[in-house]
Amino acid sequence: MDLEFITDTKLRNRIGDAITYILVLDTQARGSKEKVFQTETCRVIILYAHSVIEALLHEVYEQADDCLYRTDYKDPSVLNKNFTHRTIRDAELVVAVRKKIPKKDHEIGFHDLVTFFEKKMLKKETVARMLKLNGLRNSLHLKKLGSVACTINDVDEALQLIELTIKNIPRFVSK
Repeated sequence: MDLEFITDTKLRNRIGDAITYILVLDTQARGSKEKVFQTETCRVIILYAHSVIEALLHEVYEQADDCLYRTDYKDPSVLNKNFTHRTIRDAELVVAVRKKIPKKDHEIGFHDLVTFFEKKMLKKETVARMLKLNGLRNSLHLKKLGSVACTINDVDEALQLIELTIKNIPRFVSK
């Protein structure tokens, strides 16, 4: 897979190594008769695939003309106790200055990136597939294991999404 569109050499190498690792794990999982090994390997592949796609989307995001924002509230002041909310009685009313602030890189997650690019470059079908992968990835935490099964079909879908992303992203980045 051609990753030359990634300008950061270290990132390009990390993504390349991650893809190589994913492919080795995929081969091992498909050849294994051990159900636990296959299930756990599928889980690891999904986690890695999610990270690879997220890194690729970040690469495009860094070159975008606009950005994602978060809302920040400054100088909150509690109103007089005589002012109450119509339905929420056990809370105080406050007044604050609300300001939109560009999100920092570490505040931007996979879901943010997919929805950011939804109207810019991703087809609705691709968005749905990526968000499904995100949902699966979020269900694979060790504490949540067993709530959603991870299968070879999920791995196939994740690998297809990596390939689709790598194939199409170069159109949206400048070298």
